[in-house]
Amino acid sequence: MNWLRLENDTFVWVNSRSALLYNPATGQHLLWHIDSPEAESFFRSMADSNNLSCIILDEKPLMINETRKIISKIASLNLGRVVQTNEPPVSYPPVLNLQSDPFRMKNNENVREDLYWNTYLKEVVFYLTGTLSANDIAKQEVYPLNGDTPLPINPVLHFLDECLRIGVDSISICIKPGLHPSESRLLNVLRSIPVKKRLYIKASDMTISDLRRYDFFDEIIVLYYKDYEAETNTFINKNDDLGLSIKKRFLIDNEKDYSFNNEIYQGDETISASPIFTGNNQQFFCDNVFLSHSEILGQKLDKRIIFARQRANLNQFGVLSVLPDGNVYSNMLGRPIGTIKEPIQSIIGAEMKSKKGWLKTRDTKPCHQCLCKWLCPSPTAYEELMKHPACLEGTELTTEE
Repeated sequence: MNWLRLENDTFVWVNSRSALLYNPATGQHLLWHIDSPEAESFFRSMADSNNLSCIILDEKPLMINETRKIISKIASLNLGRVVQTNEPPVSYPPVLNLQSDPFRMKNNENVREDLYWNTYLKEVVFYLTGTLSANDIAKQEVYPLNGDTPLPINPVLHFLDECLRIGVDSISICIKPGLHPSESRLLNVLRSIPVKKRLYIKASDMTISDLRRYDFFDEIIVLYYKDYEAETNTFINKNDDLGLSIKKRFLIDNEKDYSFNNEIYQGDETISASPIFTGNNQQFFCDNVFLSHSEILGQKLDKRIIFARQRANLNQFGVLSVLPDGNVYSNMLGRPIGTIKEPIQSIIGAEMKSKKGWLKTRDTKPCHQCLCKWLCPSPTAYEELMKHPACLEGTELTTEE
């Protein structure tokens, strides 16, 4: 008997009009427009995990002219091969267990959800002062808020203690030095905690004396916005003797600054650039950030990343943000999922049920029908603000290119 056996790394995605086979190890792909019931049945049989990515080819409906062309193309791209054997050849679809937890959770009534999900908390970001506004840059990046409203110290210390008790990996602080009335008290607590500590601070707010005050942070991210060219004269180039881990992050909203960053700082591991959306720079994103369908299909990806994108938002998963008003967010473009006066376990449980932050994937409109949806990065704040999907075309991929 003749069988088509797909390679173990080959993913298969099918919708009513097209099919996509993709091998993340090689970057090879086959995108096929479905124009017959036989072709659709063929691809859906390949996508059916019960078949273990093997299809018997001796049945006449499978060997029509179009199907022969598909098989030939699959073999030429090393996405699969034809083998002769009396028994089904041993083949497996790409499988990992990263998608099983929600189903296991749903089917096990004896597991308390708030206690089960707390193991997923990775990072908590505290914004110590300010007020979140509709157009605030902090909606896209960790960045000090405008205003002097302080985060209440006693509730935040209790919340911090709860986070440490369930095993948070890191604590991040977004600060304007000297503005919070209980900053010294908080710093004394942070100095003694045994997790990774990260500080976000604007270059224009920082001095050498501030650096010494924050010398216990494992990493200090100095943020620049609208002051790239002046950065060579600032304090952060004079701190070699302090032995601190300092990284510069440029927030870029235009082509001129993007080009300047690439020309001057390319290859410097201490410098990174983050694009931000201002409301009127959509062309900048299209030119420098968004990918075309052909670029998306040409990637070489770890298959673990592909699986993870099907279940979680890799940009947000495991991260909670605490605003100065005490509200806790998984996605600051959405509604708060709780406050620091609530138990951390109940907050995490509410987040896992909402699917608005950590579990927001591309399996929703406008990307839910696109064959590229698991090859694209997880949904971002840029797309929500721009009301535009992250691919350059902005439309679903359903036909052969």
